[in-house]
Amino acid sequence: MDVVAWLLDGDPAIRWQTLRDLADAPADEVAAERTRVAHEGWGARLLAARDPDGLWAGGAWALRVLRWADGR
Repeated sequence: MDVVAWLLDGDPAIRWQTLRDLADAPADEVAAERTRVAHEGWGARLLAARDPDGLWAGGAWALRVLRWADGR
């Protein structure tokens, strides 16, 4: 099996990037695969770990970023 075929056989989070960057797939095919990331595989598992309000750790990361950006 070649590398591109192996990557295409994987998770949607990898597959859409492989289609875009290595397989020269049409934009609509790439977009359809990218949409699957939020509903299947690693991407879905990551999004499912969010708090009920859609933030991670109550939004604590955003406060750190804002403080960093503000020089605090």
